[in-house]
Amino acid sequence: MIGDKEKKIYTLKKKTQELEKFKFVLDYKIKELKRDIAPRGMEITRLKKETNDMDKNLRHYNKINANLGFIVDHLRKRQEKMQKQIKQNRAKIRSNDIFIKGFKNAVYWVVQYIDDFDQLKRVVHENLYPYVKDQEMKNVEIDPDIKKEYENQRRYLDNSKNSLKKRLEKEQQIHKEDNMNIMRENIKLIKMISDLRTKVKELKTEEKRTRTEAKMRANQSQMMQDGASPEEGDQSMRQPEQQMSLQ
Repeated sequence: MIGDKEKKIYTLKKKTQELEKFKFVLDYKIKELKRDIAPRGMEITRLKKETNDMDKNLRHYNKINANLGFIVDHLRKRQEKMQKQIKQNRAKIRSNDIFIKGFKNAVYWVVQYIDDFDQLKRVVHENLYPYVKDQEMKNVEIDPDIKKEYENQRRYLDNSKNSLKKRLEKEQQIHKEDNMNIMRENIKLIKMISDLRTKVKELKTEEKRTRTEAKMRANQSQMMQDGASPEEGDQSMRQPEQQMSLQ
């Protein structure tokens, strides 16, 4: 019995040792797996953070797009309103042009009867009175909002005119300064060209004078050489004559 138990104990110890070896191997494998998994976990964490940032940016851009869409709709409605107002203003301008043209014709017709009071009164009542009544009715029917918008447009146009006028004056001043600078540069260039021409003329004159002097020296030297040759001939002819006289 004791031998069997010792045998079993030995067997169990052996299995225990094998299990410890297996556990050691498993621990080593687990550590390796942890080392392999750790970078992947960091990569997953980084990707999650990037995904969250992208989601935030996407929500932000969606909000911006929604605001831009609202602004575009508002501007489109404002543009439509302005186009409608422009159309109405053009119609009013055409109506006013027709009114002014008719009023001028009526005044021209009335002036012809200025010397006849009765006729003048009649033609004034027939021709001018309708324009006056019509204008009074138009003045009464003008909407306050239209008047306000008209004043705003007039002020805007006045401000634009003043701004453009100032800009034009500034640009004219700049162009004036540029032209003055160009004129000064041209004057300098003209003076330089004049000086160069004068210098070239002086050099040509000096060159001509030098050539003339050289030519004169050459002529004088030639003349001196030509003058020495006849004297030598006379001396050679005189020597035989002297010898003959001595004989």
